[in-house]
Amino acid sequence: MKQVFLKAGKIVVDEVPPPVLDENGILVANAFSLISSGTERLRVESGKENLLKKAIKKPDLVKKVLFKVRQEGISRTFSKVKGIIQEPKSIGYSTSGMVIEIGKNIADMNVGDRVACGGTQSAHHSEIDLIPRNLAVKIPENVDMYEGAFATIGAIAMQGIRRADRSFGETIVIVGLGLLGNLGAQISNSEGYKVIGFDLDKRKVDLAKSLGIESYILKEVDPLKKVLERTDGFGADAVILYVATDSSQPVNLAFDMCRQKGKVVLVGVCGLQLDREKMYKKELDFLISTSYGPGRYDRIYEEQGIDYPIGYVRWTENRNMEEFLNLISQDKVKVKELISATFPIEQAMNAYRFLADKEKPLAVLLKYEFEKYIKKPLTERRIPLPFPKKKMEGKIGVGIIGAGSFVQSAHLPNLKNLSEYYHLRAVVTQHGERAKFLSQQYRIDYATTDYKELLQDPEIDLSFISTRHNLHYPMVIDALKSGKAVFVEKPLCLTPEELENIKEEVDKKKIPVIVGFNRRYAPFMVAIKQMLKTLSPPYFIQYRVNAGFIPRDSWIQDPAIGGGRIVGEACHFFDLLNFLIGRDIKVKDVYVNSIPVDSKNVIAQDNFSVSIRYSDGSLAVLTYTSLGDEKLPKERMEVFASGKVFIVNDYLSLEVYGIKPEELKIPQGKIKGNRIILSSQDKGLKQELIELAKFMKGEDSRVINFEEVVSAMELTFAADRAIKTFKNS
Repeated sequence: MKQVFLKAGKIVVDEVPPPVLDENGILVANAFSLISSGTERLRVESGKENLLKKAIKKPDLVKKVLFKVRQEGISRTFSKVKGIIQEPKSIGYSTSGMVIEIGKNIADMNVGDRVACGGTQSAHHSEIDLIPRNLAVKIPENVDMYEGAFATIGAIAMQGIRRADRSFGETIVIVGLGLLGNLGAQISNSEGYKVIGFDLDKRKVDLAKSLGIESYILKEVDPLKKVLERTDGFGADAVILYVATDSSQPVNLAFDMCRQKGKVVLVGVCGLQLDREKMYKKELDFLISTSYGPGRYDRIYEEQGIDYPIGYVRWTENRNMEEFLNLISQDKVKVKELISATFPIEQAMNAYRFLADKEKPLAVLLKYEFEKYIKKPLTERRIPLPFPKKKMEGKIGVGIIGAGSFVQSAHLPNLKNLSEYYHLRAVVTQHGERAKFLSQQYRIDYATTDYKELLQDPEIDLSFISTRHNLHYPMVIDALKSGKAVFVEKPLCLTPEELENIKEEVDKKKIPVIVGFNRRYAPFMVAIKQMLKTLSPPYFIQYRVNAGFIPRDSWIQDPAIGGGRIVGEACHFFDLLNFLIGRDIKVKDVYVNSIPVDSKNVIAQDNFSVSIRYSDGSLAVLTYTSLGDEKLPKERMEVFASGKVFIVNDYLSLEVYGIKPEELKIPQGKIKGNRIILSSQDKGLKQELIELAKFMKGEDSRVINFEEVVSAMELTFAADRAIKTFKNS
């Protein structure tokens, strides 16, 4: 399918794999999409800026990059930044089209329904979009498809008016009569408000007048005087700003035009050097309007389709979109007059050039041949590339399933550099543009959005799974049933029941499942492990993780998706502790302690200590916190054994006591006194892939075996159960 992207500041139309349906969404073949004359134009202009200009505008981001350089090294940090800059970005957020597939949890839509869709994460300038249910509304029968493409923009304009919370008969001043302001003025007019509009552009003022809006050119009238004349000297009940400027003049003018205890609502963008005196004297309310309405940016509402009860939230983003279309249906709002031009998707570049014209058109539409997807259902989601179609003899064919920032910055570069072992056969991502981009960047044979295509490919030996955590279990099971070896990033799964099912499938198929517990392959850990073999137990190990704060609305904190910090992240460290103690040593007891959740600083079980007693008398303590400062190195480990001490500082340096550093035989390290220092952080990610390749080729390997994986996950679930039943006194 064709899709429009922003790539390195340029508009590009490319062929990418169409999205795969999920249970909470619908697949829509687009008929029209609306290019925003404000948001998207500014985004395109921003994309053209060089790195220096961007750095000047975002100094905090530069500091984060420099911090990452110190922590992870120049190479990996550069790879991350380069990927972010070069990867094509989907654009668009207001579309209309026809439903071609529905998810299993969708009960109120049918294939063939005409729908209007929204959301920067879903409603793209694309032939086909995957739309969450709460970001789609049905288009009334007497509303044309091109009109439906305005629904999201209309909801934004409408939400600004709702934020003003006025009664019919009151006066609303609209500043800025561009696309949003014009729609806001029409909506206000239709609902019985007295509307006065202002703009600098005569054409926009004239257009608003032709649609029945009392409007004035700012340079030709005194706006304050005009508003006082039209309100018996009191001032406006509310002023709504649909502007895009760096100046603070519009907002301070709005304070002048408001009556005492009036409201000023900012929908657009302007400077915020607020004149406190003006606000104070009239006791004014200054409000921000967030996008389409309640529900926007709420992952549970948008991704999982859980609606807000109408008795508590009357106007959600979905109901705003629906009501805007109703106004069009009742001929109370007109959009045809706002359309400056329509281009086929193939000419998207011309559409954006037209939008950048000095005349500044209001609305530009892209048009799609959606009928072809109605007649012929989607069967192919693979985009082949002009690279070798058959892997070379002796190489391991790899299918990458999921390619977030971690895979892009770590695994893909390592797999590419280990080309003597691996052949990158396919890459799967939820969004086709990322799969296509990565396949080109790493010379991968093909890109797709359907991971099941990989499982049917005889050229693929290894399914490399790195998706959100809740998808690990079903994908591992599917891969095993397809006869593919599995490498899956941690965690293996989210529940003990899932673990049992995987164990049964592994036992039945006799196919290897490797989990990405990479720290056991780090040079410091390998050296310490070898030394511990020569020292008599018991050992005492302390491992501290300065994990960083993750907000409650992150998918990682959702037990059903991310599993929480213990299952989703701490499993890494439980495996490492087991590895250092020894694979034949059993866990005897697990004790936990946790800071109470207070929903302020502590929002989940993110601050805990776990003490593990082993059958040989060894004791390991994991301390995990989200309360620390990010400047503190993330991980520190201390190991005490037979009068010797090993201290690992964030995989950058190793201090030793009671032993000479050279005895550890770490060729990558530089010795300074009692310290061994690496040139960059090494958590074993590359060595992990080397050991995996050796294992798959039948050579001697230190790769983790499945019994060790199971042991680490069982310890993880034991700690998770304990912490959830632990009572803070």
